[in-house]
Amino acid sequence: MIKLQDIHKTFESNYVLRGVDLEIGEGQTMVILGKSGCGKSVLLKLILRLMDKDEGRIIIDDEDTTDFSEEQMVPVRKKMGMLFQSAALFDSLTVEDNVAYMLHEHTSMTQRVIADRVAEVLSFVELPGTQKLMPSELSGGMRKRVALARALAYQPRYLLYDEPTTGLDPMTAKTINELIRNTQERLDVTSIVVTHDLISAFYVGDRFALIRDGRVSFCGTPNEFKASTDPFIVEYLACGREYN
Repeated sequence: MIKLQDIHKTFESNYVLRGVDLEIGEGQTMVILGKSGCGKSVLLKLILRLMDKDEGRIIIDDEDTTDFSEEQMVPVRKKMGMLFQSAALFDSLTVEDNVAYMLHEHTSMTQRVIADRVAEVLSFVELPGTQKLMPSELSGGMRKRVALARALAYQPRYLLYDEPTTGLDPMTAKTINELIRNTQERLDVTSIVVTHDLISAFYVGDRFALIRDGRVSFCGTPNEFKASTDPFIVEYLACGREYN
């Protein structure tokens, strides 16, 4: 379980998060929604400690990681896989070397075992036989799937997705959504999905958290979100239907 307690974050004079409280239960897919610039992606970076919060506590698996050093965060980060919005592949490395990166850096696996693991996760994301391709030879959807394979290679307990379907055509976005759902169901990982895509949100999410005015203004099931009479949520859903 991941717990965020009273999280605050400012960027110069821009007060983004004003006391976020949120719990992500084991095995769930939590979708984080909100207007652009509300701090959705910032939350992912705070959990990973890619940036520091101003106030609050971050608890992962009953361990308060708030004041951990970089060295102490290493085993925590090993539990997590991150799918960045841009995929963030290493352009100078092949697909195989991108996917195997964490295995080379943090395990004593033999080359043969690593190659087998890479083949396994590439097959899982429906990209078998692509090991020798370079990122420049991949479509946007393929890059996202390679990034997911890289995130899965180290067998994480948690997967964090930052706008996984942004910039993709509807059919490719559907493929990514199916992979997110399939990953959660087959591998029993806990997932946090930041998205503005309501089609994606309703497909993959077990619970929704809506960030508004720097706080979580709603947390509940997709059906509870859809049934809400909160004027902001009603408008949010209406706008989503208009653009999807």
